[in-house]
Amino acid sequence: MVGTRLHLSVESSSNLQEWHPGQDLRLTEDPNAPWQLNLGDESVRFYRLHTELVSTDVSNDGAELLGYHRVFARELRKVGYLSVDDFQARFDPVNPYLEPVPKATVFERRLYYMCNNLRRQVSLG
Repeated sequence: MVGTRLHLSVESSSNLQEWHPGQDLRLTEDPNAPWQLNLGDESVRFYRLHTELVSTDVSNDGAELLGYHRVFARELRKVGYLSVDDFQARFDPVNPYLEPVPKATVFERRLYYMCNNLRRQVSLG
């Protein structure tokens, strides 16, 4: 949904009847970073994940909305920025020009003139 994000929090209960709000889980730039929870020192405790869509001021450009901007930034940090000279050295085209268009054969020229003559006859007729 446009302008929303998923808010995740962990709720806890000792009897499965009364649930207490717990810690918020937040996405980080590192997808491999583990989420850490402070579970406390109670001997018996139950946990559940609470999800909620929260309104945000995110623009509707898709990348930011779907989280691609984070992935792109992470991949860009891995590769690093290229200077113009490095880019040209890596991606210099071997043949920058297209193949020339072949000349029309005699048959193609005759066909072209016949079609034009037919058009003129139909429009005059």
